[in-house]
Amino acid sequence: MHPKRANLIKMFEDFRNMQAHIAEMHSKERLNKLLDEDKLILRENLKCYALYPHDNNLYRALITKIDYLKFKATVRYVDFGNDEEVDLENLYTMDEQYADLPEQAFCAYLK
Repeated sequence: MHPKRANLIKMFEDFRNMQAHIAEMHSKERLNKLLDEDKLILRENLKCYALYPHDNNLYRALITKIDYLKFKATVRYVDFGNDEEVDLENLYTMDEQYADLPEQAFCAYLK
């Protein structure tokens, strides 16, 4: 097998395993919300898990904007490339083991 193909397969398996782990932790309510009554740890450019409003699954995200008046944040889902506005209560701390994994989405264009 070509080394690049083997690397792509490994990356896909790692990504799939990460998504399964996130889903399991969410279903068992073992994730910590970023919005806590005792402390507020939200900030722009913070990596987190964000609930995707269209399928109610958690995905890795980066907070790009916070609107405290609307109680919402704009996040970029780093593995898919799309931006969404989500409720602050739907943001969770990210496991360190996944924070430094390469983002799966990247900008590209055709000439």
